[in-house]
Amino acid sequence: MSTKSKSDNVIEGENDLLVIAKKISGYNRTVLVTTVNDAYLPFTYSWLCNTKTMGIHKSVLIITLDQVSKENLTQDWPDISVVAMNMQLHGDQTYSKVGYIKIMIKRTELILSLLMANIEVFLFEVDSLWLSNPVPDLQKIKGFDVLVNPVARTNTRVFAGGFLWLCVTDKAKALWRKLEEEMIALGERISQKLDNAPVSERENDQQFFSRLIREKYKNVSYKILPLEIYADGQWYNLPEGTRKHSRPIIINNNWVRGNEAKISRAKKWKHWFIDDNLNCDMDLVSKTVYK
Repeated sequence: MSTKSKSDNVIEGENDLLVIAKKISGYNRTVLVTTVNDAYLPFTYSWLCNTKTMGIHKSVLIITLDQVSKENLTQDWPDISVVAMNMQLHGDQTYSKVGYIKIMIKRTELILSLLMANIEVFLFEVDSLWLSNPVPDLQKIKGFDVLVNPVARTNTRVFAGGFLWLCVTDKAKALWRKLEEEMIALGERISQKLDNAPVSERENDQQFFSRLIREKYKNVSYKILPLEIYADGQWYNLPEGTRKHSRPIIINNNWVRGNEAKISRAKKWKHWFIDDNLNCDMDLVSKTVYK
């Protein structure tokens, strides 16, 4: 697949995002939202190959941090929708660094805009393996404001910041508005630091969100999704016998830091579906996803 190298500097804004998201929501109600920068394009392409036959691409909204990434994705994957935000945060933005937090602040703001426009959001990350399409089962769950995924080994006190379902309810909106306030305040506290400066792991969207959920902020109702089905990176560390008898739908490739480490692990487990030219290995996809 081709990649472009020059930007025409056309960057969309919030209004464009809402117009596009409204259109996407007409396809299958829920909008699948993720945020990527140029360094995450390989993960994005691998995930798009992984899910190519699942019939979900028309529901996907990818928010890129630069125009070139948008151009590449739009050219190579015409079924998905892509909106570009000019943040100029290139390269590997490591967890708990200032640059990463800046991206999370912007993501939080944009998701609140979607919720306030009455758009149901499934927030996911592309550094994950999808063994089947989780959307139909998740759409069937009723009576909750938020569906959350626990982080392994935290005794359900911490919930994933990048894998959650936000319903269009007043309580979900209030929860996310509070999260936005806390993230903006964090942004002000770190505004004078360099992008690669560390930030306390107690201060990020995941920690703030988890606390608000535990406190049932504004009496928000939530359902905890089972880790056996929606697994995180600790799945890779399970005993072989346990893994062989497991049947997760999703495996999020976390619990490792840095893009190289994530890619290395995905390749080791044959969960990487592109070659060096970003072309899909559909034979491997076919052998991996559930029939």
